Amino acid sequence: MKDHMLHERDPLLTLEVGRSSRPSSREFAVAVVAVGAFCIVCGKQEGAQKCGACGWEYYCGAEHQKLAWPCHRSWCKKNRK
Repeated sequence: MKDHMLHERDPLLTLEVGRSSRPSSREFAVAVVAVGAFCIVCGKQEGAQKCGACGWEYYCGAEHQKLAWPCHRSWCKKNRK
């Protein structure tokens, strides 16, 4: 059995087997590097670009950034570059 399971689209799902909590920010960063940048809405990797304000979330285009904005807004405003 593997010590870690790497979910190909969602690094938050990359957890140690049997672990029930979310990964730490370091573990999340390692998982993102392993998977690569992807749109937080659809999971598409090609052409994914960072949020221009906070630089944390990735989107495949303006349409998905606008779609995610209601959920991303408060975190983004608190974590500007």
